[in-house]
Amino acid sequence: MSWNTTISLVPSLRNICIDFVGNNLPCLLNQINTIARLPHHIKDRILHKISVSLHFWKELDAKLVWKCLVHRYTKEVNLTFSIVDDELLSVLKICRNLRELYITQMLDNNFTAQGLLELIPYLTELRILTLSRCTVVNEDVIISIAEHCPKLTSLDLHSCVDITDAALYKLARLKHLSWITLSNTKVSDNGLEALVKGPSGRNLIEFRVADCPNVTGNILPVIIANCPKLEVFVFHGCKMIQDTQLLDLPFKGLKQIQYTIEW
Repeated sequence: MSWNTTISLVPSLRNICIDFVGNNLPCLLNQINTIARLPHHIKDRILHKISVSLHFWKELDAKLVWKCLVHRYTKEVNLTFSIVDDELLSVLKICRNLRELYITQMLDNNFTAQGLLELIPYLTELRILTLSRCTVVNEDVIISIAEHCPKLTSLDLHSCVDITDAALYKLARLKHLSWITLSNTKVSDNGLEALVKGPSGRNLIEFRVADCPNVTGNILPVIIANCPKLEVFVFHGCKMIQDTQLLDLPFKGLKQIQYTIEW
C-alpha cells in the first residue's frame, strides 16, 4: 500500500466530528443551540446520517432536531423513519430550495391533509416527492402539488387510497414527470389517459399502476403509444386486465414489465 493510499484511508477531523455528533445526538440535545449555529453543509451531513436510521428517531425529539438542522438551502428531507405531524411539516417551510421530500405513513404519524396543504406552496423547487401510504392525501393535496411544484420529476402516491381520476386530471398539467407510482389507488383508464396524453407522457420512464381495480386492458396500448421512453411498466394485480390483451402490445424498449397471469 502506497503512502498516498494510506493517507486517503484516514478519516479527516471534520468527518470524525460529524460522525461523533450524529452518533451521539441524543446526548447532545442540551447543546442544541450550538448545533443550530453549525454551517449549512455540516448540518446537511448530520441530517443525512440520522434521517436514514430508525434507531435515532426512537431516542430523539424529532421536531426539535429538524428545526435545528434544516435551513433555507436544505436540498433533501427524508421523514421515512421520523414521526410526522403538522407541526413538523410546518418546520419545513423554511426549506425553500428543497429538491427531495420523502414521507411514508407510519402508525405513529399524525399529520393531516391541511398540514400538507400549508407546506406544499413553499416547495416550488421540488423534484422528487414520495407520499407512499399517506392516506390523508386527497384531491386538494394533488391540486396543490400540480400548482406549486411545476419542476416535479418523480411522484410516489402508492396506496394513497383516495386518489381518483380527478387528481390525475390535475397532475396531467405537469411537464417534467419521468417516474410516477399510482399503485393501489382508485384511478381508472380515463385518468391514466389524461396523464399520458399530457406533456409528461413523452418523458415517462417508469410507470406503476399495480393493484388498481378500476384499470382495464384498454388503457395499455394508449400508455405504450404515448410514452415512447417507457422502460419500467408495472401493472400486476389489475384484475380487469385480461391476459389476451397483452399479446399484441408493442413492448419494444421496455426493460422491466410486471403483470399478473390468472390461471
